[in-house]
Amino acid sequence: MKAATPQAFSFRTGASPEFYELPFRAVEHLWSSGARFHVAAMSDPRIMPREERERLIERLAEIDRSIASSLEEEVCDPYETTLVRMAARGLDPCAFFKASAWRSAPAQVASGVRA
Repeated sequence: MKAATPQAFSFRTGASPEFYELPFRAVEHLWSSGARFHVAAMSDPRIMPREERERLIERLAEIDRSIASSLEEEVCDPYETTLVRMAARGLDPCAFFKASAWRSAPAQVASGVRA
């Protein structure tokens, strides 16, 4: 899961906001079919504000509380593809991954402000 709002989904993935519900629908279908799966979310606080993370968990709990409680939360690592995608979105990956950027990066990424 990449986001808890259509706007954040579009900003982070480059996909149209109209596709925001698709990951949640996939989880609903997997759950209703009895498939074994787990859900992971890029909930790194440098990328996803606390309120959005809470909304994501609430949305998963609407499907089933066990899905929300077993959510695998991921952090953003500086893989080459991550750095390229960040730069393409106008974000400065070097500033983002510096320890001093920990406090300022969330607002930049969450709001869609370009570096």
